[in-house]
Amino acid sequence: MWYVPYSTIRLLVSVTQHCEYCIDFNAGILLNQLGVTPEQLEAMKQNPENAPLNEKEKSLLVFVIKAVSDSNSVSEVDIQALRRKDCTDLEIFDALAHGARQVSGDILLNAFKVEKDF
Repeated sequence: MWYVPYSTIRLLVSVTQHCEYCIDFNAGILLNQLGVTPEQLEAMKQNPENAPLNEKEKSLLVFVIKAVSDSNSVSEVDIQALRRKDCTDLEIFDALAHGARQVSGDILLNAFKVEKDF
């Protein structure tokens, strides 16, 4: 079973949370280990729809960004749209749980002003 690449979720959630530590950390993973180009990285930071993912992964990614930005904006329509793209409930839950955990990490790093150590 393939999930949205976690580093992409972490990067784009951190963009919404303005966590420079996590943005740079995950950008490094995407650039150095997963073959994302600098142009692709900048494009997806501007709009998650530009992420170099397949349609299913991109749909999950966009859903996670919507949910972590405003969880009350998520509706059954969003969930059904994901299911129509062959996303299982487990994949939907896993992607969103990963995004939600990233928000908490971003909050901690931002609040404690953690400086980059890489």
